[in-house]
Amino acid sequence: MGQVTYDPLASAAKIEKESIKYPPQATMGMRILGYRIHRGNQNVEVRDKDWGKSFDETTVQNGLREFFSARDADLKQVLEEALDKLSIIKKYFESQKSFQFFASSLLFVYEADKTLPINLRIVMIDFSHAFTSNGKRDEGYLFGIQNLEIFLNSLLSEL
Repeated sequence: MGQVTYDPLASAAKIEKESIKYPPQATMGMRILGYRIHRGNQNVEVRDKDWGKSFDETTVQNGLREFFSARDADLKQVLEEALDKLSIIKKYFESQKSFQFFASSLLFVYEADKTLPINLRIVMIDFSHAFTSNGKRDEGYLFGIQNLEIFLNSLLSEL
């Protein structure tokens, strides 16, 4: 999450390396790093970060749709739950002025078994590059959350 994946202490070489790794990060404020879905019969579907890097602003909805596809029949409910949970995290970032998070992630977890409740959760993870923010909001992380909301709402409007 965020528009950059390098922290304020990064060298010029690190900044350059991170900036060219996934250019859409700057305009989307986020990226999909992959997923793992158990699809019954011991079948596990895995997508890695290279798969995630194939998306940009115009195609990221395809990746999100694929991730949530295990619950196609319940997709509206899954997306609504995701947006509800995301709004809680967004409210936190709208008001907190203590930390900035670089290369941090949101982990989305939901139950793929259609016979069980969806039980969707979103958890913030990866805090190795968290810094004090000197009284400023983390605008990069907030930007990513706002765009993720737009992408999820776009999927919802297609239903």
